[in-house]
Amino acid sequence: MNKLLKIFLPIFALSSCDPSKIPTVTESTSAFTSSKTIEVSSQPIQQKKEIRIGTWNTKRLGQSKTKDLKLFSKVINDSFDVVSLVEVMNQEGFFNLLKELGPEWSGETTQRAVGDNGYFEFYGVVYRKNIVNLKSYEVVLDPRDLWVREPGNFCFSGSSIDFCLISIHIIYGNRVGPRDAEISELGNLSQQLITGKEKDYIFLGDFNRSGKTPGFQSFFRNGYLLTQGGQLNTTLGRTMYANPYDHILLNRAYTSEWSGKTIVVDMVSTYCEGNFSLCNSKLSDHIPIGIILDDIVDDD
Repeated sequence: MNKLLKIFLPIFALSSCDPSKIPTVTESTSAFTSSKTIEVSSQPIQQKKEIRIGTWNTKRLGQSKTKDLKLFSKVINDSFDVVSLVEVMNQEGFFNLLKELGPEWSGETTQRAVGDNGYFEFYGVVYRKNIVNLKSYEVVLDPRDLWVREPGNFCFSGSSIDFCLISIHIIYGNRVGPRDAEISELGNLSQQLITGKEKDYIFLGDFNRSGKTPGFQSFFRNGYLLTQGGQLNTTLGRTMYANPYDHILLNRAYTSEWSGKTIVVDMVSTYCEGNFSLCNSKLSDHIPIGIILDDIVDDD
């Protein structure tokens, strides 16, 4: 939803205070963004055979008083090279996490927050800057008000491949109809995006619905698949993992570099000694999931 009283400008990585190391940016208009595309200058990267990409609902990053950023950053460091983050409540919290991750990491949030009715959040990405380059980032144009929190778009390049991550946090609420409608429109967006030069779009985030629900049919009609199958429980209940809400979708015709490998972080057992309540408090009420891309052969 584009009804905002303030425009939030991007803040660059706080992991380095040397102005010469802050990436230079240029602004250019985009065919499907509601604000200007931020294009980030390339930095030298190392060749790596695999790139581990994840998505994680952070549970109000920047507002939670109980979140353990040191433990949170360890989860990311242990399993991923690039992570799309949703429910980033403010940029201060995001860059505190980036600082905790360490100097080998960089990251950005969308230029502005998305939402309505007094609730707004940012999308963010963190990434190992010797593994990938962030080329550009933006908020997807939503002139018809199809999404309460319109998606973010973050485009990357590795040593041989490039890809874009469409980050989404689908509306929640008592009625599932609006959720399915937002998901269905995302599937329609997937068809629109591949008409451009870049076709390698990966959709990921918190969809607040099982992958077996009707909204995903528009994705399937366009050749997209759910990498984790759509039924993996990713939210934390009192004593077990509950709802299958977090998903990653891609089209293998355009994301041929996907190895078929997926990542599921059992964070309760690994980081919280089996205590779901503790994990909910210190980390999140969602687990991170991911995929692995082969960064060997040029995909374009």
